[in-house]
Amino acid sequence: MQLRENFTASNGPQPFQYRIGAAKDMIHVIAEPGSSVLIQRDMVLQASKGMTRTGGLGNGGQRGMVSSAFRAMLRSGSGEDVFMPRYENTSAVPLFVDIRAPYVGDIVAVNLDDPAFKNASGSGTVICQRGAFLAGPGGTDVKIHKRPRIKAGLFGGEGLFMQEVTGHGTVFLHAGGTLEQTSLKQNSGLFVNRKCLVAYSPAVTPDLDISFNPRNLLVGDTLMIDITATKGPGIVWTQTMPLSSQAENIAAAIAANRTNRGWLSRVLRND
Repeated sequence: MQLRENFTASNGPQPFQYRIGAAKDMIHVIAEPGSSVLIQRDMVLQASKGMTRTGGLGNGGQRGMVSSAFRAMLRSGSGEDVFMPRYENTSAVPLFVDIRAPYVGDIVAVNLDDPAFKNASGSGTVICQRGAFLAGPGGTDVKIHKRPRIKAGLFGGEGLFMQEVTGHGTVFLHAGGTLEQTSLKQNSGLFVNRKCLVAYSPAVTPDLDISFNPRNLLVGDTLMIDITATKGPGIVWTQTMPLSSQAENIAAAIAANRTNRGWLSRVLRND
């Protein structure tokens, strides 16, 4: 595979090259003959005609129909898409597929073959918030991840269930604003705003900040997540503009506009 200028290679069973757009709103992927790309539903911008689209219950993991249907139902119950299309290059030459971001934010490439993401089976795993997975090599397994600490799941910003992405090669994650990557040494940690945690490596254990006093919520304090690399060196990604916060701010602005339609309000706003 000859690497093109300004492109990065994703090796493994499904090789491809990629370039993330300057505005972090799209990924240009060039798939080698015989390789495929798993893409979140409705996130394809355009693709070469030789790219064959196949859809199915769930993702690119290899399993039977009953198992696929069961996992698809689990994802549906937690707010995820049941179907996830796969684009395969069935031609004899490299072909492209462009992947768009679902909303304004940032895209990061995560190499699952990095030792920080290795699991007992030899593949790599990254755990991320629901909807953060954007694309990855065909064969990538995307399933429900139940948080081991139920308090963090019930009171954390993204709920009890997250996504567990397992496979080889490079996968792409997306979230709002800027995605900040922090590397942790073993037994070190940090506090993260409960709405801003996006993804972390398997060595990281998230839990509620036990020193937090719930009564402080009444005076505007923020509930934090205690992140600790308990099983070895870890990696954490946080987002600066969670989609839920953006939606809340827009809804509040619309509501305020509706309640301030009198002539005095229009004069004060210079409408």
